[in-house]
Amino acid sequence: MLQALRQVSAAAEKAEAAKTAAADKATRQRERIALNARDLEVRYGRQVADAYLARLDQMRAAGEKLTLTRINETKRWAELEVAEYRRTVAEARTAAAEKAKAARAAQAEYRAMAAQVQETTLRRMELERTATVRALQGERDRQTAIQRTMAEELSRTRGTLAMLSTASTTAASRWKTAGESITKYGTTATELGHTLMTSVVAPLAAAGAGLTDWGLKAADVFQNTQTSLRNMGMALRDADALMNNLTRYGLQTPYAVGDMLTYGTRIARAAGAHNSDFNSADPRRQARGSTAVSTEAQHIVQMIGDLAARGGITDSAMVQRGYYAIEKLMDADRVSLRDTKQLEYAINMPVQDLAQLLGFRDSQYTQRQVDGFKKVNPGFHAKAGDIYPASAMMMEVMANAKDTGGVRGQDLVGNLLEFWEGKKALPGGKPDKTIRGAAERLGTATFSSRISNMKETWQQQLRAMFQT
Repeated sequence: MLQALRQVSAAAEKAEAAKTAAADKATRQRERIALNARDLEVRYGRQVADAYLARLDQMRAAGEKLTLTRINETKRWAELEVAEYRRTVAEARTAAAEKAKAARAAQAEYRAMAAQVQETTLRRMELERTATVRALQGERDRQTAIQRTMAEELSRTRGTLAMLSTASTTAASRWKTAGESITKYGTTATELGHTLMTSVVAPLAAAGAGLTDWGLKAADVFQNTQTSLRNMGMALRDADALMNNLTRYGLQTPYAVGDMLTYGTRIARAAGAHNSDFNSADPRRQARGSTAVSTEAQHIVQMIGDLAARGGITDSAMVQRGYYAIEKLMDADRVSLRDTKQLEYAINMPVQDLAQLLGFRDSQYTQRQVDGFKKVNPGFHAKAGDIYPASAMMMEVMANAKDTGGVRGQDLVGNLLEFWEGKKALPGGKPDKTIRGAAERLGTATFSSRISNMKETWQQQLRAMFQT
């Protein structure tokens, strides 16, 4: 009896030990899965972590046995898929860069060939001009020799003419004088016409053709911009106001007029997509929305240019990145980390300042936050009470946009406009009324800027000659 009881007790203890071991194994699996998912989310984003968890769920549904090795192998596969995707993207970028490089090389070769053709043509024209001049000089010498022969023949006949009456002698003398005058006048007129043609008319024609082409290109850009704005639904009055103001802004700043018109059109399109009046079928609402979109596009283009000039950025490529970023976040109405970094580089404004303009404020790490971060990030060394900056808080909101709603593009644009207009300031500071107009003040600060402004002013004046 005692032997049977001991066997039953041992079996129960063994079953309990097995149950405890299974529970510990399941706990370790859940912890490992949670750690792997958090590591993937931190390194690659929430989407990769969700895909990893979905794969494990599929394995459970298929009846596959989950071990720590299988769990870690599944995580490794997820990492390899991300690495393969990034490698593919990198190869695509490299191919695009090589294609652009080849295009630039082909363009340079074409320009060199065109320059060579132009030089050859000019040389041939010069040779033809020289040959023509020589031919005319030979003809003039031949005519001079003929005139000399005729003069000698006339001298030999004077003896005969002297025997004629006084009237005949006078008539012959007058005829001789008239002939010489006509000959001299014809020769002079021929030389004058040749000189005017080769030295005055031809160079003026070439210069006029170049200036005409320059003005026509500016007129084409202006006309294309007007057509694009009209096609998107903007009233002609508002489109002209947008183009004229951006043209004036480009002439008074270091930036090109063409860039201002291009990005003014694109930003107007993004602004119009979120304006209910602009997209209304009611003519009065649509007219009101058209004016609002035109004004908003003008202000945003000038704001980016002034903020860039305030930060010392005048490179057109850098400023174009700012216009591209503001257009993207306006179009999607969602601010991404990439757009934020592009905007920061373009206007030389730290992310911390952008976050504070949006209302984020510095806080302190709590002990709970520190413990949670250290579980998934062994390299996290902040302590409870350390500063948790506003920029980090904004980045966290952007990263968890699915749960937090993210940062709206309209909110960022609205706060930047208030900052540009001097209606809003950073915490601890005062509104700065000098931001607006910074690019215009910088536009005449250097000799290169003045020359650039003069060139574009001439081009726009030529454009006005062809603009209907």
